[in-house]
Amino acid sequence: MHHGSNEIMAYLAESAQLTVGMLRAVPQSFMADGKGRVSVLAQVSGTRPDGRAFDNPQIVLGTIDRGRVRSIDQFIGGPAAVAAFWA
Repeated sequence: MHHGSNEIMAYLAESAQLTVGMLRAVPQSFMADGKGRVSVLAQVSGTRPDGRAFDNPQIVLGTIDRGRVRSIDQFIGGPAAVAAFWA
């Protein structure tokens, strides 16, 4: 779990470094409830220099309050494959 913009930026930078820039998230659809909650269905794929790869559907749920992101939750399809990729 990551808190605050510094931790989130460090996580994203590490992800880019581990995949040598080959991590891709392609949004498939967006939904909002008009009350500050947004969901994004995305297809996330990546490769690592050692040949590990994954291609995985994911859902990201975000809460926005007064123009600021307050929370982001990520749900992955295929947790074992994603864990093996990042191990």
